[in-house]
Amino acid sequence: MAEETFDIKTERLADRLLQALSAAPSEAAAFEIIARRFSELQKDDALDLLEFVDDGIRRRAELGQLFLYLLELPAMEAELPAGFWQDLRQELMKRRPVLADAMVRFGKNEPPDRRIIRAKTALLLEIRYLLLQETGDESVQQSREVTAGEEALRVLRSPRPSSTTLEVESTSYPLGSRKLVVEILTELDFLESGDTVWEFTLTESIMEGLGKGQNLSSHRAAGSAMSQAMVTRLAENLVKRFGFIIRSIGMYPAGHPAIQPSVDTFMNLLDQLMGDAPMVTLTVMGSDLMVNDLQVRKKSRATENFIKDMADRNINSLSIHPGVGSDDVLRFASVFNKPPIYIKEHGGMPKLMERRDIGHISIDQFHYALVSDDGTVVGHTSSPEEAALEDVIFGELVERLERGDSLRDLPDEKVGEALKAVLQDAGAGVDRQRSLLASFVAALDPSILEKGLLSRQDVQRDMAWSAVRRIIKARLRDLGSSDEDVRLEAIEKLMGFALIAIERNKDNTVMQLLEAMTGRLEKETSPDCLFTAISATGTLFERLIACGKLASAQLPGRILSQQDSIESADPDISSARRRALAEAKRRIDTPEVADALLQRLMSQNEVMAREAEALSSVLPLTNLVTHLIEVFLEPEIKRRARAYRILKKLGERALPLMHGRLSRLSHRYETRRDPSTGELTDDDWYVARNVMGILGELESPSSIEVLKNLCYDPDERIRQRSLVALARVSEGDAYEAAIRMIEDRSEEVARTALDLAVKEAHFRINATSRIIEVFSQRPAMWPDFLNAMEWLLGSPEVRPYLSGVFSEEDPLPFGDPALCCQAADMLADVGIEEDLEVLKGYLSRVSGGGILKRKGVDKSVLASVSTAVSAIEARLVGRADSRPGRQRPPMGTDGDAGPGGEDGFPES
Repeated sequence: MAEETFDIKTERLADRLLQALSAAPSEAAAFEIIARRFSELQKDDALDLLEFVDDGIRRRAELGQLFLYLLELPAMEAELPAGFWQDLRQELMKRRPVLADAMVRFGKNEPPDRRIIRAKTALLLEIRYLLLQETGDESVQQSREVTAGEEALRVLRSPRPSSTTLEVESTSYPLGSRKLVVEILTELDFLESGDTVWEFTLTESIMEGLGKGQNLSSHRAAGSAMSQAMVTRLAENLVKRFGFIIRSIGMYPAGHPAIQPSVDTFMNLLDQLMGDAPMVTLTVMGSDLMVNDLQVRKKSRATENFIKDMADRNINSLSIHPGVGSDDVLRFASVFNKPPIYIKEHGGMPKLMERRDIGHISIDQFHYALVSDDGTVVGHTSSPEEAALEDVIFGELVERLERGDSLRDLPDEKVGEALKAVLQDAGAGVDRQRSLLASFVAALDPSILEKGLLSRQDVQRDMAWSAVRRIIKARLRDLGSSDEDVRLEAIEKLMGFALIAIERNKDNTVMQLLEAMTGRLEKETSPDCLFTAISATGTLFERLIACGKLASAQLPGRILSQQDSIESADPDISSARRRALAEAKRRIDTPEVADALLQRLMSQNEVMAREAEALSSVLPLTNLVTHLIEVFLEPEIKRRARAYRILKKLGERALPLMHGRLSRLSHRYETRRDPSTGELTDDDWYVARNVMGILGELESPSSIEVLKNLCYDPDERIRQRSLVALARVSEGDAYEAAIRMIEDRSEEVARTALDLAVKEAHFRINATSRIIEVFSQRPAMWPDFLNAMEWLLGSPEVRPYLSGVFSEEDPLPFGDPALCCQAADMLADVGIEEDLEVLKGYLSRVSGGGILKRKGVDKSVLASVSTAVSAIEARLVGRADSRPGRQRPPMGTDGDAGPGGEDGFPES
């Protein structure tokens, strides 16, 4: 009794921990939960939990998921109470040395390597769990159970535990289960690399799920988390295990320990099937067995025996209700195991069950079948998958017979096996004949199933992956055929299988098919085959990216890049390659690909973002660039900044699309504007501003005409920004535009144009004269004008202009004392004898009183003019100017910190 209490207490603790981990928002949070919960445990409770989880894979798959998290305990030593892990490890070495060894070895690895090791261990635990669920043979069931710690140690002791490739040898499993192991490995998408060696390559997307044990948690309940194939497998296992219990009752006395493990496994399977169903009903229909609405399709001897036993006992259906206990199952098995004649003589199964008070199990109360509107059962019931396959087989068979084709070229033993299957079931009745004939035809020619697999979604979803792989294996052999048509058909079919593999997350098969196509491309001599193979690679590339499998998409990306750089002496091959690459790019350039890639380019996960950037370097960019440009409309500044940097990095390849986006501004039917001012809407302005900034930074000559045209835009903001960008691309073109735009009606545009014109004025004839002519007539811009003159003091036109200002009758040149002082200071630097007389004349006119005196600013103006007079006189007589040198103002009158704005990010 004490041991039972211990088990219940520990299991509840494990369940609470699993529940907390399932609610954790991230892997880091899950590790924090583990550290916190273990810090609260007594050492004995912690040891009991570790032992319970170590053995747990034979009870429940999700306990394997918990084991993966507990492996991290050594790495959390700093978060645990002082000395807690050391004490725990010493005690664990006595009770579970293998587990202790695995945990210590695991803790010595770096976090990225630990993630890989956890993923590999998760796969091994899933294989072990499926094997335990499916084995009904006594010799296998009674073999020593392998613990989770041993599976982890198997990875850690391998030559390269942190390698992304997991190797499994089928010979490492019990002899009686090796055929089943091969089937499980195939279903889990392991690839055969030798007679007994199977490999699984971890991609980034697969590793993320496996590292958290999501493959193990998917076995938790028969709900949406489980595939249809997995639920069908559960149903098959339930029947086999039930049959095993019934046989064991006859072999061992009541209460024998050999029976209980099978009962426990049966109850576990039952719980999983009852996850979303009110009960579990086994119904015999002809020679088939249904578990609820699922047909048990595997024709094992155990299933056939169970169907026969139910028929002998006159049982059509057996229903198991919620609340059933292991005692009910054992008592029912004891009754069911009695000879049919005994059951008949004692009133049948219902009477015998009633006398033994067997609850929660009923006979012939519920059935599953196809029923017509009038309530009658409609013929033979088969699973949707089998019905679909039968339809396909018969349709394809008729087509082949109409063409006069025959089903040949198969080994005699294959034909013999098919005939034997038909003859053995010949007496099953008319309802069975269609299925038998379909099976016979499929055995003669397995390729006949391809039509259904490649065209029917229901078949693709439900068909066992091991069956798909057998077809793929045959088609891979056809790639090496000397017949061009055979190779062409094989490429087309393999592309279809690769698309199915992508949808079903069979990444290893996808890689296998891509590598096979790569090998074919290197030596293909047929233009048609080359075109099809490259086009198919483009299709797979598109699907992988659209499904978010960026790591897997690297391979087809490299294939297409290599093909783009290959030159061939054969003109037909060169033409086929060129046309195929164009077709591949057309298939890749879809909105779905752009959406998937954009999400990852914007991701905070740097690994994911780098993968996306690497892929974008080989992608056609129409949709991607369009999506990136739209990011400039988003409110988050970091996303806008990242889009800006990515577009800049894409460089020349993105330019045509950015040019096109700016060209739309001149199309009235595409661009809305304020009718009175000509200003763009905010959205168009945000996009145009950032795109022009990128064009300026890229400095590509191809952008010159686009930017020059924008200098005429009705929106003054566009004119100003386009001129700034043009100056970075071409100084000459920018000057030509600037010298025209200094007359712009917008002061902001004119100010920017003045800046650019001044920079080039020293090297251009009549440039300074043009500047003086324009700005001397724009009083509002005189401060900017005089700042520009500071930079042009060496030009022969500046000094006469400044001197002329002081020779006029106006007592306050430029209408501002500060500007008067600035002009006088400039004359002090460059004035000659003529200017000296002008300044003296100005002083004599205004020093006796008048407007300057009345405004109270005469002292500053008079002081500046007087200082200028003294400076010129001193220079004329050869004395050094004692006045301190003046700093010229910095260029850049618009105060712009660059196209990204003052904060370094694209502005909004």
